[in-house]
Amino acid sequence: MISEHIIPKASPHNDNNGRKKSFTKRYYSSSLVGKFPLKISFSKFHVTRPNRAGYNKIYEIRRSRSYFFELNDLPTNTNDIHLRIHTNDYHMKSTPIFYHNTSCTPNDKYRISCMLTHFFSSQRVLPRKVQQKFFPFIRDRLLARKDMISSRANSSRDRNTTTRTFFNFTYKRYRFYFGLYIPCCQDQKGSPFHTPSEKCQVPSPFVMSRCRRACVTHQSSFFKNEILNNVRQHGRKTK
Repeated sequence: MISEHIIPKASPHNDNNGRKKSFTKRYYSSSLVGKFPLKISFSKFHVTRPNRAGYNKIYEIRRSRSYFFELNDLPTNTNDIHLRIHTNDYHMKSTPIFYHNTSCTPNDKYRISCMLTHFFSSQRVLPRKVQQKFFPFIRDRLLARKDMISSRANSSRDRNTTTRTFFNFTYKRYRFYFGLYIPCCQDQKGSPFHTPSEKCQVPSPFVMSRCRRACVTHQSSFFKNEILNNVRQHGRKTK
């Protein structure tokens, strides 16, 4: 079982009809989720721009689904740890689920493992055998992608090279994009639904040096105003 190395099994109990019923992660009491309860939920995003080619394919909803794992700095002086998976899959429920955790500062590998377990338990197309086979592969790819994103975003080099925040995973006719959540953070100018000072929270498909990035909605203005000029042409390649 995918979650066995993350979540301990609870003993079964009898339901009202005398049949045995096993607990799942959704039914853990406060004594079973550890000293520092770890909540995980899905957060939905949506874009309306038609350009969904290249790295903007993460916004496609007809033939694929995207899942971006949020690894923000953990809050201090609190037992409330809430991890989010940002997705354009509106079939996923947004209700937070509690997971076993005994550390106030769980590391990236553990947090990704918990979120990946949450994804597998919520989806309905990948069979158990596929989950077991590819769990370490997807987790390790996400950890590697985090290092790539961090290296690019923290670079101060004058280059327009982009590093994608995601990678592809395909099973039969199902296509998934897994990545790390890097919000666009461009100003919501001219939007009737947001205040001028509000920052866009839609996932960005790429990052550049000096942490430059933009979602599909803001890429037009981004490439006009934030692209570095007078750099070598090969600097526009994408990893």
